[in-house]
Amino acid sequence: MIRHIFIGVIKPGVDEEKINERLEVMKNIGKSVPQVSNLAVGRNLNWYTQQDALALVGDFKDKEDWLAFINSDYHQEKLNKVAGEVFDMEKSLGYEYEF
Repeated sequence: MIRHIFIGVIKPGVDEEKINERLEVMKNIGKSVPQVSNLAVGRNLNWYTQQDALALVGDFKDKEDWLAFINSDYHQEKLNKVAGEVFDMEKSLGYEYEF
């Protein structure tokens, strides 16, 4: 199994409506990308790290399923293309690991 973790650091000054829209788009990945399983999406509570961010954790059967997600129309059009509107991509992080 492959676990994909994305931490999207929210740019200062982005309004709550835009943040909530982005959160909903991230939560709906599973409806359009069947390769993702065990999807968890939420906003940082700032208990440990004082950085306003949205976090996504999704599991994939293998690298091919992860690549199918990354290259999907949903990821390209609804996530990747507009990510810079909400996230500071210089500070945002993505990780994958096998478990």
